[in-house]
Amino acid sequence: MHKAILSCIMNDIKYTESLELLATELNHQLPSRDEITVRQALTNVNDAWKAKRVVEKEDGERRAKWLEDICREIARETGQDADKTYQAMIKCALSKGMFKRLKAILKNEELNELYEFDNGNFVAHSSFVENLFEEYGSIKVLPKGAVVVEVEKSGDVIQVLNPESIKTPSWSRVTKPEEMEAWLMRRNKRHLQQMYIEQSPPTTEAFAPVLTDYGTSELTDEILNGTVDLESLEISDEMKLFLKSLKRTPEEERMHVPSRMPKEAFQEVMRAQNESTSSSPLAIHYTLWKAIAEVDDLAEIHALWLSLPFMHGFICERHKREIDCMLEKKAKVRQIHILRIIGLMEGCWNAYLKWAYNKHIMPNAEKSGLSSNQWGGRRGRSAIACATRKLITWEYFRYVKET
Repeated sequence: MHKAILSCIMNDIKYTESLELLATELNHQLPSRDEITVRQALTNVNDAWKAKRVVEKEDGERRAKWLEDICREIARETGQDADKTYQAMIKCALSKGMFKRLKAILKNEELNELYEFDNGNFVAHSSFVENLFEEYGSIKVLPKGAVVVEVEKSGDVIQVLNPESIKTPSWSRVTKPEEMEAWLMRRNKRHLQQMYIEQSPPTTEAFAPVLTDYGTSELTDEILNGTVDLESLEISDEMKLFLKSLKRTPEEERMHVPSRMPKEAFQEVMRAQNESTSSSPLAIHYTLWKAIAEVDDLAEIHALWLSLPFMHGFICERHKREIDCMLEKKAKVRQIHILRIIGLMEGCWNAYLKWAYNKHIMPNAEKSGLSSNQWGGRRGRSAIACATRKLITWEYFRYVKET
């Protein structure tokens, strides 16, 4: 609602009928259209966003507890075991769905999308009218049952000329190393440029001053300290609000990530490392690093050497090298658009990054109050658990609706 108020003010129009109805439903008194300023409206949006963040921090745990209570209630009514009821809800969620996209995933229903082969990737274009598709698309995996069609592009619209086509896609086998390398470079370049193609805010020219010097500029410090003059930045109002929210709290300002890696940390990381893991663009085997970790003096030297870039701002030339390796997501399926990219760095350099990220950066992030809905890169919060929670929630809504 506050965003709608801001939109009316910035576009210099009266409050819309839908906005007034919404305000009535929420029992909210709309501010006088002639008195409220853009700055005040922005402040209201920011305050509402902060209030929403407070609720979101705990809503994940509350929803999980709510679902568990539902399971126990159903178990009491039916005389069944609560754990079995919980598993039954999961099984039911995997076989049914509430929304169109969920059904398409669970029941293998085909979405009406047009897939464009673009340098080793498939870009899915959504349909808005029969046989007409949006120019914008996102990278997806080609579904089973896809057929080859002819298209014609006109402005921002793509039209399918022969929707009755039954021609199936064909694949070519590439065996020459030079040709394989050329295709993979094209594929990875297109895959990694998705943000720039979508013109996400961080990729725009107006946002460049924020990211200059790898985020170590005076402007970055001002953003984190909350002293930046946002009006001087030629960015959207939404991005100004985003940057304003990045101001560190007093607790976050007291947090510290040490730059000096102790030898015990180097030894701990190397001893836990699988010796058979590929570890270096220069083919230096993990056996060497694990052997070094066994000798205290050598471990001390290497721990200090790895810490120097973070202590004094320079880096070893060898650590600047990295290669992209392609892995099979599905065994023996080597279609170019399904392969997974991983970056291979020097094993010793990777050891320092593991120590800094797992032992200091992520623990600090947890202390700073990450939302319970943030699942990526957190201990005990796998993607599968997140998806299962959402499926159970949707399935419960379906269950309540039917009964």
